Amino acid sequence: MDVNQEIARLVNELVDLARKEKLDAGYDNLTIANVRLMGHLFFAESPLTMREVASTIDVSLPSASVTVDRLEGIGLLVRQHDKQDRRVVHVVLTNKSRKLIGEHIKKSTQPLKDALNEFSDTEKEIVLRFFRAHVNAAYKQLEDS
Repeated sequence: MDVNQEIARLVNELVDLARKEKLDAGYDNLTIANVRLMGHLFFAESPLTMREVASTIDVSLPSASVTVDRLEGIGLLVRQHDKQDRRVVHVVLTNKSRKLIGEHIKKSTQPLKDALNEFSDTEKEIVLRFFRAHVNAAYKQLEDS
């Protein structure tokens, strides 16, 4: 197997492992889309509108609403009406979900941190360049299809 094939295989293996990651006990029934949405909200600079939620998890607006209803029902998200335009609804994490996702991210990124500790700063820059190029190529492929 050549280097390119081995890198592709390992990236796919990482994706598979990420799909198998679980949140802490009690949240086993959350879908990948639920966790992705909460992760996106965790890193977002501002709350998302319902339209942005739908786009983030790649579903229709009614499906996004059902997802938010479900997560709101178990205390992980809250809807807030925009102060200037009450028709606009923003979705935000609760303190409970912010803590949950923060702990999940810390736990799930620990293997990456451990692996990067084996590299010099120069090598880390090369790894970073690779991941940026990979993400950019994936976006370009998506746009072209």
